[in-house]
Amino acid sequence: MALNPAGDRIVVTGRSAGPVTIHDATDGSVLTVVEGSESAWNACWSPKGETLWTAGFDQRVQAFDGNTYEGIRNFGGVPAQVWSLASADEHSAITGDLSHRLRAWDIGYDASKWEISLGAVALRLCEFSKDASHAFVCDNAGTISDVDLVGRKVNWVAHAGGMLADLRAVDEQSLMTVGVDGTVRLISQATGQTEGENSIGTYCSHAAISSRGSFIVISTGAELLAIAPRSGALLWRHPVASDRSGLHGDARIELSHDESMFAVTSPGEPIDVYDA
Repeated sequence: MALNPAGDRIVVTGRSAGPVTIHDATDGSVLTVVEGSESAWNACWSPKGETLWTAGFDQRVQAFDGNTYEGIRNFGGVPAQVWSLASADEHSAITGDLSHRLRAWDIGYDASKWEISLGAVALRLCEFSKDASHAFVCDNAGTISDVDLVGRKVNWVAHAGGMLADLRAVDEQSLMTVGVDGTVRLISQATGQTEGENSIGTYCSHAAISSRGSFIVISTGAELLAIAPRSGALLWRHPVASDRSGLHGDARIELSHDESMFAVTSPGEPIDVYDA
């Protein structure tokens, strides 16, 4: 699930064979179905929203027009399931997959432009630096790699102490991570060294860090909590909508870039949109 840069549309994927759907961000209603996007597990918008990228368990990477949702490029040819996906401009994206390889894609190429092997397990999360010159990639064991996208090399490797629920480049210097055990760390983007650490005091398998790192939204199943990462203070709480059984399994939490709203869903459940 991902909010577009304008904050008015949400793209939703699932592990089933069904296609990607586009939803109204005000009420979660379905606006359209993206034809040809079946079996995508990941989706993201380009920074201006002109391109919609999808990838997933069918080992395809695809690019669609971000306004008409017509197909632009079907790359295919990924020899493993894609677990993570991110875009930093209107024509390119990166993916991390089950074969622990980071791949770079460009609409002008039929196959990946380049690839690099990172670690020995699936690449669960990937995030760009603010200037898009680096990618911070975390595997399923909590090992973070800083990849120089210009030099196509690994600058440093750091261990987060366990599986991460989310990571975010919150400014030009710092990377924020939240572990499923509730540990929040600030990591130097230059060195990979931990500069600060705190516990938010609760298990959080599902979490989303705001774009500036001012709060983290987590799910406890029955409630959604916003917590200040540096102090651990509870900022607000929302009960999960009464018409659902709670957030479970592959729950998704997505924050808007301006930190004003967030959306949540679980497979087979409706989308709920909240003011932050």
